[in-house]
Amino acid sequence: MTNTLSVQEKEIHFSTLFFRAKESKRANSVLHDPVSEVLAEKLNLDISRYDKYPINYGEAVAKTKIFDKAVLSFMKQHPDGIVVNLCNGMDTRFMRLDNGTIRWIDINLQPELLDNHNFFEEHERFIIVKEQPGNFSWLKKISPMSKTLFVAENAWLNFHENEIRTLLNGICEHFDSCELLVETMSPVLIKNISERRWKIQQIDEIENWNNKLFLARLLTDEFNERWRLFKYFSSVATVKSTMRIGHFKIG
Repeated sequence: MTNTLSVQEKEIHFSTLFFRAKESKRANSVLHDPVSEVLAEKLNLDISRYDKYPINYGEAVAKTKIFDKAVLSFMKQHPDGIVVNLCNGMDTRFMRLDNGTIRWIDINLQPELLDNHNFFEEHERFIIVKEQPGNFSWLKKISPMSKTLFVAENAWLNFHENEIRTLLNGICEHFDSCELLVETMSPVLIKNISERRWKIQQIDEIENWNNKLFLARLLTDEFNERWRLFKYFSSVATVKSTMRIGHFKIG
């Protein structure tokens, strides 16, 4: 997979980290994430200009909560299962959600952005892999019979569609059955960010990539009053149709 990121793309990823840290510091926070707070301080980056975009802030925190809720649901059903997190080195989900028995693999798709080996300590239940997912050597180390959830949030959107197809088809070929949480964006939302970023009109188009892929449900979340502005914009059809988070079943 291609690793070159534009300055704007890097800023988007770093802003997501800082939004989590900012939310975690709030007295009425809905996202307790002390690890993001520490990481943000260590990186010492100034993204104060993002403070003028409350929609971006609300969107980042809301998406994090939606993914967290879905992962926790999987962990409740399979407390000793495996979560494979396709991330960019700044993800702190394991630290937020660890139940003491879940096995977690962070696949750092963008180590050039941040090498999480420098910040997070591995152990028998938490492994960091920097190997390119197209090689699939990391995938072969997971039993095809294991209860496994793949989490594909923002990081994997930085690759070509054929690269993402190859990854998903590799997962479908390896596992008898597993689950997948996927974030997608339409060309309407990201046309000005990068011509290389993956875009898709409708999330259910992914079902056509492999006959083992099935969209079980779209994930939504309830926004509290603090995000009423974001809630308003998310109700507009043209905006609402640009971003989707889907729960897929493979098998």
